[in-house]
Amino acid sequence: MATAVMLVAFPVLLGWVLPDTAQFVPSGWMAMKANTALLILMSLASFLCTERDRSRWMKRFGFVAGVAVFVLAGATALQFTDVYLFPVNTFPINTMLAQDPYGTIPGQPSLQASIGFLLMGVALCALSGQAHRTLRVADVMAMLLILFLLSFVGSIFFAREGSPGWSLKNQIAPGTFVCLCLLTLLVALRRTEPGGIFHIFRERGIGGKTARLAGPAALAFPFVLSGLREVMIRFHLLAANYAVAFAPAVTAVLALLFVLLLARRSRDLETALHDLSLRDELTGVYNRRGFHLLAEQAFREALRASSGFSVIFLDVDDLKVINDTAGHDDGSRLLQRMAKELHHAFRLTDIVGRIGGDEFLVAAKATQNEILHAIQRLHDATAVASDDEFPLRFSYGIASLETTSDTLTDLIQQADARMYETKRRRKGESGWHSRMESREHLQQ
Repeated sequence: MATAVMLVAFPVLLGWVLPDTAQFVPSGWMAMKANTALLILMSLASFLCTERDRSRWMKRFGFVAGVAVFVLAGATALQFTDVYLFPVNTFPINTMLAQDPYGTIPGQPSLQASIGFLLMGVALCALSGQAHRTLRVADVMAMLLILFLLSFVGSIFFAREGSPGWSLKNQIAPGTFVCLCLLTLLVALRRTEPGGIFHIFRERGIGGKTARLAGPAALAFPFVLSGLREVMIRFHLLAANYAVAFAPAVTAVLALLFVLLLARRSRDLETALHDLSLRDELTGVYNRRGFHLLAEQAFREALRASSGFSVIFLDVDDLKVINDTAGHDDGSRLLQRMAKELHHAFRLTDIVGRIGGDEFLVAAKATQNEILHAIQRLHDATAVASDDEFPLRFSYGIASLETTSDTLTDLIQQADARMYETKRRRKGESGWHSRMESREHLQQ
């Protein structure tokens, strides 16, 4: 953007100072006055000199350039009033760089350009400082510049002949307007740094995503609506009075639609954030926090309804061995399969969570007999692929609500103890069978 500003303003300034070079400047660019081109180049120099990595002297030069922009733009703007700080004939500020034989007021930039560069000068001076209050001034000036440019856009597209806005349409050169827009965008981008008013656009969270979605829409919405009204009037789709009455209704409906879209977007982002905080990233089931939060709620409902409630503690067998021998990728796939089979074996209302490396918990509003049926379904599902390289085997323990004095923590501890008892018994039997097979082999 800085290069584009330079490529527009510098040839114009050169064309005014050295008239012989004006023939090489694109047609229409010379509508920009010499003073305006100088203001643009001074603004660009001030902006580039106030970047963070610049030296102290460079930043001072940037501040001085910003002050010069403000003073020159202010002196130009005063000529449109009855206030004169100096006689124009004594000090010809309009033609101090080059003569202008073609203008009604030779060399004088437009009032709109003067106002724009007044705001730009203040913003550039504020950018050169590091104090919080000074940078807040830059934020305010950036917003005023955006307001100024959008107002001019509105006067271009929607002012009718004979209206006050019509006389404003041709009082700022297109090249000047483009350069002012680019300079304003540079200032706004500078204020996307931490602490700036536009920093929210760079954030990755919900606020940043919402701002990037809503910001452009909010800027375009009024112009789209005004354009729709102008189309209806100019092409006689509606009478002028009906078009004016129709505009507020369209505004209300579109605003409502916009609010609904934003609300839906916020809800989706909030749901995704909620899932991230409650769900295990690897398996997709609830993590420890999510399981305890939802299981506690289900447990209290079961107590109030005097209905059955059970907790199953499951442990994937030999996961450490698989991780050590085959690698953690195979172990992770085994855990993912376990989570998938748990979802298939239990109901949608049952709460499935992974609370440790190889440990899963299931909380269900069911009696122990109903849970045993679900466990059987899980056994049948895991036995189907028992010939896999790493078959899915698990140990489990069940604890059911028996007295009102039981707590969820009590049930989890009971199920945990029974699961480990099952695992120890299975390892003992496996060791006994292994010893018997070794003895028979030695006897042979």
